[in-house]
Amino acid sequence: SEALEGRRQDGRHIHEMRRFEVKMGVLPRAHGSALITRGSTQVLVSATQGSQGDAPTYETLFSQARPELFCHYNFPGYATHQARQGRGPNRREIGHGLLIQRALSPLYPVQRGKSVRLLADVLSSDGSSSMASVIGANIALAQAGHHLNQPIVGLSIGLVTDEDAQSGVLLVDITGDEDFYGDMDFKIVGAQDGICALQLDNKVGALPWSLIESAITAATEAHAV
Repeated sequence: SEALEGRRQDGRHIHEMRRFEVKMGVLPRAHGSALITRGSTQVLVSATQGSQGDAPTYETLFSQARPELFCHYNFPGYATHQARQGRGPNRREIGHGLLIQRALSPLYPVQRGKSVRLLADVLSSDGSSSMASVIGANIALAQAGHHLNQPIVGLSIGLVTDEDAQSGVLLVDITGDEDFYGDMDFKIVGAQDGICALQLDNKVGALPWSLIESAITAATEAHAV
């Protein structure tokens, strides 16, 4: 109810982003690295260069190939103050890794015979860790000598509706709690010339195109800040 009246838990305006901090080269022995802090979310992104033979093989219906750029995303239990065993990647981690890779690939300058692995380790999560990973990937790649054709930035747009889902407000750069009690998590990654990747989770069923347009407009304005 407070969000519907324009008040958020941390005191921000509905279209206000959290404080953002970037540290470069925090892993001196890595080819590239960046520590991204957005509010209480913190992600360490590292880039490692190798030959084409170091890349994993993936299959399509017609052939096999090795990507020049591949991205992994780790979300350990301690990122959300939980104690759990370290196991193989779950669906969420696989999906977020592919989202980061999909966002970077259109602007990645391919260098034949080489491959780059990006690893995003979430150290602390309070929402939008995958979008912080996208930003860190820009910097880690640049440090490794692989500048994107255009820098990209990502954030999550949330939605809070009333009991009848007849009206609502959009929230820019949502926190974990806003993701939990909110009705939408719309991840939008963009560059100067347009959108690179989208991922939409929502709890209210079909969404009108006008709402999608408003969310993309809000993200575009926030990207430009």
